[in-house]
Amino acid sequence: MRVFISLVITVFLFGCSNDNEIKISNLAQGDVFFNFRAKKYVVVGNGGEITIDEIPNGSFEYATTFSVPAGASFGIEGDAGAGLLEFEKSETRHLLIYSSTFDDGNYTLYVNKTSSKTQSSKSPTSP
Repeated sequence: MRVFISLVITVFLFGCSNDNEIKISNLAQGDVFFNFRAKKYVVVGNGGEITIDEIPNGSFEYATTFSVPAGASFGIEGDAGAGLLEFEKSETRHLLIYSSTFDDGNYTLYVNKTSSKTQSSKSPTSP
């Protein structure tokens, strides 16, 4: 009986993989520093990519810092500076694509986010 229970626990702990991941692509001119779950990830500018995997289920905040050309003023649009990523089930994937503009001395960072997460079809007024 002990062998059976040990086998069940082993299969449960090691046999059930959690393939949640975030892929970050940086098309911005400068480097992006992605702060997630108490770690800093550097994504180099002009095409750098990283993947963060083995993320447990749950909701996690992220924050972004970034390098700016010398002497430029800067701005952030939308969720480029910070946001929330949700992993409700295994194999949830998020893709974040950073981009930037540099116009008349103003550097602006943008992010485009997409996810494999199923969107809720309930309206805010439904019971």
